Amino acid sequence: LKMLQRCVASTPARLVAKLPKRSRAAPRSCVRSVARFSSHYAQKASESTVSTKISFGGSVSARRFYSTSHAGQQIQFPALSPTMTHGKLIKWNLKEGDKFKAGDVLFEVETDKATVSYESQEDGTLAKILVGDNTEGIAVNTLVAVYAEPGQDWKTVSVPTTPSAPAASAAAPAKPVTSAPAPAPAAASTHSSHGSHHDNNKVRFPSVKRLLHEYALDAASVKGSGRDGLLLKGDVLAAINQRQLKPVKQSLPPAAPAAAPSSAPTAAPASKPQAAAASTAAAASGRVKFEDIPTTNMRRVIADRLTASKTQVPHAYATRECEIDALMSWRKKLNEQQSDAKLSVNDFVIRAAALALRDVPEANVTWDSKTESVQKHSNIDISIAVALESGLITPIIKATNTKGLVQIATEMKDLATRARAGKLALNEFQGGTFSISNLGMYGIAKFSAVINPPQAMILAVGGSQQRVVFDEKSGNPKTVNRMAVTLSYDSRSVDEEIAARWLAAFEKYISDPVRMLL
Repeated sequence: LKMLQRCVASTPARLVAKLPKRSRAAPRSCVRSVARFSSHYAQKASESTVSTKISFGGSVSARRFYSTSHAGQQIQFPALSPTMTHGKLIKWNLKEGDKFKAGDVLFEVETDKATVSYESQEDGTLAKILVGDNTEGIAVNTLVAVYAEPGQDWKTVSVPTTPSAPAASAAAPAKPVTSAPAPAPAAASTHSSHGSHHDNNKVRFPSVKRLLHEYALDAASVKGSGRDGLLLKGDVLAAINQRQLKPVKQSLPPAAPAAAPSSAPTAAPASKPQAAAASTAAAASGRVKFEDIPTTNMRRVIADRLTASKTQVPHAYATRECEIDALMSWRKKLNEQQSDAKLSVNDFVIRAAALALRDVPEANVTWDSKTESVQKHSNIDISIAVALESGLITPIIKATNTKGLVQIATEMKDLATRARAGKLALNEFQGGTFSISNLGMYGIAKFSAVINPPQAMILAVGGSQQRVVFDEKSGNPKTVNRMAVTLSYDSRSVDEEIAARWLAAFEKYISDPVRMLL
């Protein structure tokens, strides 16, 4: 009976409706009728003959029809960070036909922050890879592969008929369109002027005329998308790309050489325009060489986020100079006493910033753009800017206020090493309540940094500079080392009074590092 039900279910409803009523009720007739009305599907589907015994007696032989393929489960390009919209698929760890289990790494992805391994959430067999290795600019949720579930034949998995945009663009090379050989410059000039003369109604814009002349295009051969067939710049550019045309070298106007006789008194004034035209021609001929450097996903996202931050976040700034002579002395003593982790000035800065946030909890906040409210945090997680070849990343030291200088130095060294190798986990660079950017080691005296939303503050640390100050104890001038720090803060979340109190607390710790050890 189950076989009969499957047989009827595999027949289209419009054919079942044509069956006699008695055939729908009688199992034997149903089998014969289904086999008869479904016979023309044998050309498109594979068939198998099955034999079953009906409970009311007799043996019935029927043919059951089924599709040779079945829909596979989709694997979509994941969003591995909150700011990720596009990414790069670096490489697949499996090939078609390989089985995998939940937790196995399918492929590696380059996000806007790091290189992350994507693990499978299900068991199955990889059936078809739609996006290959080293494919850039893949949009999130793009279909990259399909797989068969356990027990299914991966070779019969059907691939969606509508390919995703990035996959299509990755396999973009279409049939090249051969363009006609470029005519001579004189003929090109005549051809272009002829086209513009007879198509004044189509060609009105100077940019369109320039492109037609530069690429020796006839206006009549380009279809205009403007009103009444008016040619737009995009129409000409599309025709140039489709025909793979190259600019035709244009000769200088004949008037210029004629105006340069050796004895003419007017030759000197005419030399400047001629030199300018020659310089322009030299630049157009390709003698000015340059190299196109592709933008990485990280730099693209950094550019977008910096632009959004500077245009949407009301930045305010406060600068303070901190005396660090005592800090440098204590750093030297501590490094001489222990060799596990050498302390840097940046380690003291991180510790001082965390303790200042503890003392001024109103500064340890972020801005929620959805609810347009300030969120106050009890945990102090400080993000540290680390420069990479491909951009910038901010690994996070969690619960910074609970960690000592040695632990901060050890953890910071490990995070920076793995960040440069692209081996950070997502939770190690996402989040944070405060950021620090230190350019003092590059000789920068003072600078201001851009806030990293949704955080409300970022501290820009410059290098130490010698200053001559008046010593109140001795009454004589003396030379001290001072470090300038500039606090950028979101004036929606932090006002001037909070920023000033935080900077005062920071200077208290950085100028007297003994307080950090207590």
